[in-house]
Amino acid sequence: DNNKYSAVVGMMRSGYMCGKYNAAINSATALIVAATTPEEMVIEARYISAKSLIATERREEAAPYLKEISEFKLNPYGAEAYYMLIQETFDKGNFDEVENMVYDFSDSNTDQLYWLARSFIVLGDAFAERGEMEQAEATFRSIRSDYTPASDTDDIYEQVDMRLGKLDKMKSSNE
Repeated sequence: DNNKYSAVVGMMRSGYMCGKYNAAINSATALIVAATTPEEMVIEARYISAKSLIATERREEAAPYLKEISEFKLNPYGAEAYYMLIQETFDKGNFDEVENMVYDFSDSNTDQLYWLARSFIVLGDAFAERGEMEQAEATFRSIRSDYTPASDTDDIYEQVDMRLGKLDKMKSSNE
């Protein structure tokens, strides 16, 4: 049984990493429905299912998985899922709800700072979309001054600097 479990986990992970999303979904589903799968693995399986469904353009099918795992904001998969829901809410133009969700994420005391910072970037974008440019700028500058990148590949500063540059160009053209 242990070998079968390890094999299914390996098939799920390798299927996802190799872009064989339907195979990843099938393996993830087997793990989700198995009564003996530990909760942490169920969260990962739901995450891989959601990401695989999104990669195969089945966003609606992914939504329930994202909602389920987003409850685990202290977990890297749950934090990313919550960020993805915030981004989707922004894409739908629900900027007030974006604000509520980001503050809820912040209040969760998650240690997943990368996903929290990405969420605050979306909040800044929401302020800009509502025409609240000073608030957008303050949000981006706060991220720039308070966030510490976890690695050399961290893209938070790049994202923030790009947005601050756009705001500066907008200011210059309005003067």
